[in-house]
Amino acid sequence: MKKYFKVVPFINNEVVIDTTETNYSSTLSKAKELEGLLLCMSYFSSNFGIPINVLYLVNNGLATIGNPYLQQLPRSNKGVFTADQFTKDPYDNQFVINECDLINFIETTDKTGFKDPFEGFYIWEYLFEQVREQLSTSLPKRTESFFLFESVADCERYMSEIKRIGMICEVELMETKQLFRADMTFINDIPNNINANNVYSIAEKYWKGESSENPLYEIIFQGKCKLKPMK
Repeated sequence: MKKYFKVVPFINNEVVIDTTETNYSSTLSKAKELEGLLLCMSYFSSNFGIPINVLYLVNNGLATIGNPYLQQLPRSNKGVFTADQFTKDPYDNQFVINECDLINFIETTDKTGFKDPFEGFYIWEYLFEQVREQLSTSLPKRTESFFLFESVADCERYMSEIKRIGMICEVELMETKQLFRADMTFINDIPNNINANNVYSIAEKYWKGESSENPLYEIIFQGKCKLKPMK
């Protein structure tokens, strides 16, 4: 039987997991609350090419200090901004934003309400889910899944590059409903300054099972499994 592994905070004893009760959705506890904002961000980014990080900054500024933030916005040059005016990153000067599009984003988002600053992975998960639904609804929904690795070495790499803390446990699959192998590098290494259309292209590679230059494969599992502390 093939062995699987997982990085967990800490366990002393064996634990049985049923993914209908314990899954990734607990990490995305604000997803429903943010749905309107995420839809707005994806629309304006995909249709008008506004980088995701600019939309984040504008939302966060308005959510934090309200209308006074509008007075702090940079001035456009003949109705055009470059993204570095917002991000302060010189590399972002290649991204052009029309002033009217940004104003429309602010006015549209104001109707649903600006949200307090939130973790960036919400928008990536939202965009990846859009692509999954377009490609095939038979693919496992990430929010309803449990993520595993195929080796201890992959767990160690994950802890070194991403998680930083935790312990590795062995996983015994007891009942398998879904098992999908994907390169998590595609979702973990998304640069903040790209637009939604670029993310859609990356997500398509992920859901088609393609590999990046330096892949780290995750197993998207749905069913029942048993976590076992390693001796």
